[in-house]
Amino acid sequence: MKKRLITIALIAILCLGSAAAQTVPDKAGTRALKATPWATRQHLDLYKKGLPKVSLSIRGNSGNWTLFAPYPNPFRTETSISYLLPQQGMVSLQIRDLNGRILKTWQEQRNKGNQTTHWDGRDDAGNELGAGIYFCSIIYNGTSKVKKLIKE
Repeated sequence: MKKRLITIALIAILCLGSAAAQTVPDKAGTRALKATPWATRQHLDLYKKGLPKVSLSIRGNSGNWTLFAPYPNPFRTETSISYLLPQQGMVSLQIRDLNGRILKTWQEQRNKGNQTTHWDGRDDAGNELGAGIYFCSIIYNGTSKVKKLIKE
């Protein structure tokens, strides 16, 4: 039962981030992992030694994929956004401003392997965007990754 509760807390931490739990010392001086109420309502004691090894696998996951740092960044006229896909799939790439507005969108089927999209600093209407901070987000197989872009 204890191993199951530890697994639940670790999954909550992985899925919900560090806000899902906090480390607090107990009376014996060991470390205890306290899960917040919205993660799980149970308190779990994790001792300094002898922690069980927990592995997490998600069925239907297409494997790891990578969004590389845009190059050049900062840029003046054009930047390249590269990513590595483990298999063929639909990719949605969006450029957003600091307010979250979508300025440029690409959506296309991409093959397995290294892929690159070039952005010329323009929105979907062809208007050149001013200097500033933008965000590139890619959605592939239900997961999203984001990189910051700086246009000079």
